[in-house]
Amino acid sequence: MESIKKKIASLKTELDNKDKEIDDLKSKLKQEEHMRECLEQDNRNLSFKLSVVECALDKAEEEHRTIAKSQLHQVKQERDDYDRRLKSLESTEQTASDSVESQMSELKEMRALAEESDRRYEEVARRLVMMEAELEKAEERQSQTNDKNKDLTEECKQLNILVKSYEASESQFTDKEAQQDKKISCLLL
Repeated sequence: MESIKKKIASLKTELDNKDKEIDDLKSKLKQEEHMRECLEQDNRNLSFKLSVVECALDKAEEEHRTIAKSQLHQVKQERDDYDRRLKSLESTEQTASDSVESQMSELKEMRALAEESDRRYEEVARRLVMMEAELEKAEERQSQTNDKNKDLTEECKQLNILVKSYEASESQFTDKEAQQDKKISCLLL
């Protein structure tokens, strides 16, 4: 019986150990269930957050698509504007190039006219110098003629004075002659 008692005692000890293990396992199970519940809650929270983030991501992607489309449209419009401006500038450049060619042609003609005008100016200037020299000679001759004229005028005045003096003398002589003729006639009679 002792062996049975030992066996019972050993079974009791084993049972106590097993109860202890069961309690430990129950405790672990509770902890794991609690942990599982926490993890499930975390999973639900993360799933919710994931759905919120996915929704935000979808919205952001849609906004980015909209913005990208808008920016692409703006870029296309700007490119079209730049293309139009480029064509306008090319047209303007062509017009300017044609204008420059026309102006170069006109410039050549103007230079030819300017050279012709310079040549004519030099000819006129040469003639003007000759005419000025002739004018100076004519003025000198005129001055000499004026001097001679003054001299002749003075001489003429003197001659007029002499003529008047002679006329006065002649008048006196005529009077004297008439008197003398009278005296002679009186004496002869």
